[in-house]
Amino acid sequence: MVDESNNQIGSTVSKTGVSGTETGLKTPTIPNGYHIVNVTDNGKVITTGVPSKFTDNNQNIVYHIAKDVTTTVKEVYSNGEPVTPSVTTTNNIGAKVNTGLPELPKGYQVVKVTVNGKEVPQSEVPTVQSSGNQTIVYTIDKMPTDTVKVVDNNGNELVPIVSKTGKTGSATGLNTPEIPKGYHVVSITNGNGEKVNGVPT
Repeated sequence: MVDESNNQIGSTVSKTGVSGTETGLKTPTIPNGYHIVNVTDNGKVITTGVPSKFTDNNQNIVYHIAKDVTTTVKEVYSNGEPVTPSVTTTNNIGAKVNTGLPELPKGYQVVKVTVNGKEVPQSEVPTVQSSGNQTIVYTIDKMPTDTVKVVDNNGNELVPIVSKTGKTGSATGLNTPEIPKGYHVVSITNGNGEKVNGVPT
């Protein structure tokens, strides 16, 4: 067996015999924390593994192994509670991995994505296995809802309320409400009572 750097792992076992007779060779034990990348015979990749019988030619079977590297995908709410169970896969370095968002409940949006603790744009989430373990965490939160009301001095609603829910930064689709005849605008405030210039766009 050899690792990614072609360093020998374990000892070499050799057997000599007559063509067609049993080799007596056994599949080597893969060390903990490693996995098989491929098996070669005289440099050619094979799928049969250790030969059970001798042939007319010398057979040089090499198990190529690599350290286990994993990709973990998590999805959590903003309070840290999991949305779905995390998924961890063991992969070959450079292999394609499924790191997409597992599930997005209705009315929620992705607010942060981290790779090994570092925040990255969602478009930069890796899709192949790196040389080390990688953990992708999607944090989601409810989409904001913007509401437009028109009220008089006593708080009575003068026109129907209009609300829109959408992703942060997207257009609200809200329009300036029509002021009933005989009324004028005194002030415009947000949900915190702070004065604003108008309806958010």
